[in-house]
Amino acid sequence: MGGCWHEPIRCTGNGCADLLGAGLAIFVGPIVIDFQRLRRSSDVESAPLLAASIFLDILNVFLFFLQIFSGGRDNR
Repeated sequence: MGGCWHEPIRCTGNGCADLLGAGLAIFVGPIVIDFQRLRRSSDVESAPLLAASIFLDILNVFLFFLQIFSGGRDNR
């Protein structure tokens, strides 16, 4: 029976640096954009939503690193 989890990313050899670079490029963009939105926003009511967005962006980066550095182990 298949679950909703996808296969872990396997990072070996020189491809690991490329994968890390691509992952950071993908995830850093939204973080920068959200911080710019937070900086430019003068509406106090939108601050919690922007903070939640930044939190989720950072959580995605953390989960990406966990997946990369797990070495492809399946610890379910």
